[in-house]
Amino acid sequence: MYFHENDLIDLSHKNSGIIAVATTRDPNQTKVIHDTDIRLSQAIGYKIEHCRIVEDVSRAMRNIRESLAIYRRQANGDIYNMDIYDTIELVDEIINEMQSTVYKDIRFRTRLQARWAAFFDTLGIPYEYATEPFKISSQIYYQPDFWLPSQDAWLIIRKNRMNHNEDRLMGLAFVQHTDKILFAFNECRKTVYHQDNYVLYSGQYLNAEGDFDGIMEWGHCEECNSFHIGHMGCHDVCDTMGHSTEKDVCYTAPKKHQQQEQDDMNPGQIPTSSGMSDHPKLVKAFDTANMMI
Repeated sequence: MYFHENDLIDLSHKNSGIIAVATTRDPNQTKVIHDTDIRLSQAIGYKIEHCRIVEDVSRAMRNIRESLAIYRRQANGDIYNMDIYDTIELVDEIINEMQSTVYKDIRFRTRLQARWAAFFDTLGIPYEYATEPFKISSQIYYQPDFWLPSQDAWLIIRKNRMNHNEDRLMGLAFVQHTDKILFAFNECRKTVYHQDNYVLYSGQYLNAEGDFDGIMEWGHCEECNSFHIGHMGCHDVCDTMGHSTEKDVCYTAPKKHQQQEQDDMNPGQIPTSSGMSDHPKLVKAFDTANMMI
């Protein structure tokens, strides 16, 4: 079952749920169903082809039915004979419009992307929102979300970041096409270590050589007094891994705070927070962004 990359929705919301495009026993017929219908539809032989998570199922289904009715009148035919790909495109277009958010006169594709923009504005981090996808080849397009000029890097906001092989391969094609670094994050929250050896809200990094790092975070560099992305676990974000191409001056910065933290820990223990994203201005920026949008 496929979920769209823009669907970063809190399913605890009382009206949230799933909308699916399905094919019937006749592969040329399509049907749009919502979460209360999905189990029954699968039982009677429908095949789920495409799923979207939405905050308001009733509103989304109403908009979809209205659009399908218009199509039926224009096509003078049965809506179930609508091509599967045309149906998916129509459903995506309607849901994307519903879930988009306007912030500072810019229409962001998702509320979460707008939230990240508010985070950048709070810290004074320059950014450009990518409104159009990049054409990588005659048949391949890639949609980044933000250009971060201070890091000379692209940023994508995705539910699964680049966890799936397909996502990572598409990201690799993009960074090789642009010869720039690509970062991926999901929730607009500070990165947190847990003592049970797992991490929440970390980011990912990918470069044109295929080097991949899954433990990146926003932090504050004490040497250059800037906020940017770096390798997690280092108090000085501009670390020796060279992930921030603009920060060469900081690569030799002493890691005295990190070393003191390591000296104070028991063997095998990791901190409950990385230290980088605990900077008061970062914490405030995350809180502000989540309250604003």
